[in-house]
Amino acid sequence: MGCGNDKIKSFLTKPKARTRRRFEQLQEAEEQEQNQYNSKTRYRATILGLPRPIDAKGIQSTDNGEYIAYVRIRIEELDNGKPSPDTQSFDSKATLKSIASHRWALVPIEHNNLQLGEVYEVEFDTPAPIRQPYPPKIRSFVGTNTVFAENVRANIDSTTAAGRAFLGGGFSSLSSYANDHPPKERDYYLNGNQNNMITIKNGFYNTWPRDIRNYYDKTATANVGPNKTAQVISYESTVADGNFLIAHPQYNFASNLVQFATAYYKKWGHGLRIAGGGRSYDKQAELWAKFQREGYPIAAKPGKSNHGWGLAIDIHPMNKGSEYGTDETKWIIANIGKYGFDNVEGKNLSTPEPWHFTVKASLRNGILGPIRSGGQ
Repeated sequence: MGCGNDKIKSFLTKPKARTRRRFEQLQEAEEQEQNQYNSKTRYRATILGLPRPIDAKGIQSTDNGEYIAYVRIRIEELDNGKPSPDTQSFDSKATLKSIASHRWALVPIEHNNLQLGEVYEVEFDTPAPIRQPYPPKIRSFVGTNTVFAENVRANIDSTTAAGRAFLGGGFSSLSSYANDHPPKERDYYLNGNQNNMITIKNGFYNTWPRDIRNYYDKTATANVGPNKTAQVISYESTVADGNFLIAHPQYNFASNLVQFATAYYKKWGHGLRIAGGGRSYDKQAELWAKFQREGYPIAAKPGKSNHGWGLAIDIHPMNKGSEYGTDETKWIIANIGKYGFDNVEGKNLSTPEPWHFTVKASLRNGILGPIRSGGQ
């Protein structure tokens, strides 16, 4: 009997055996959790921050609901194994890290004013949400956990950029900037018809009709030679949060961009890095605040940038060693005009930006009316 126990002990002390047993234990725990909740699709969830525009994340839904944003949530029944952001011993960094570890939920248009600490009922597509490929949806308001919200706010250091952003002093809140910098407005001519128009606000593209935005793949691939497919576009989300360009009845600028990137790859052997495309008001406010604090990079005031109209795009070679002034970048400037873009705006800025391209004025005038002050 002792010999058998010694063999078992020896087996379980071997590294691979311990790893295998740990994996089996995790599987058993997950199965138990799934069985516990295999008849539920609705849960109560606490809101962990302010909503963000949905196009910034590209989160998908399985139904046709009108979802305009996403937000972090904590479902106590499912997330009790994760540290809660209201833990009083947490510093600011630990609190924000805890929030970031929680799942997303989709926010419908009627609940776009969610606040930290509010409690909502959320719904998953199917029971047993442990391995759900899609995030749950915000459904109905239940109440507010005021103590939770106060504890989280007390943990956040408002002197840091991340803290200010979370607490509403930065890009997470529209209100603080919207009063001083109301977004510009203009009319968009549907199908180029000036008698059939809608008003759009700069940077609020999540409120625009979907069909006036043309999207390009953030990691677009294309045929670049005989039996060869390669990635022709990479996308940086640090200065943009919308991989789209304004729609035109005769030109698909998003498709043109991919075609241009393909031509570039065939010429130079690598693709293009998109460092700035469509941009929300929130993102522009973030960049403007950084510019005011640090003096770089230069950024337009929120609500005024051509990125907010879906007209501008910042292009660099995917090979980061190829900066503007090289033969590759000279080729970009010389050839991009064939695809509906030019560098007129970029080169005439107070500090020229050779990487900043916009839809040609002659093309945009057919779909967009004059810019006017917000609310007028």
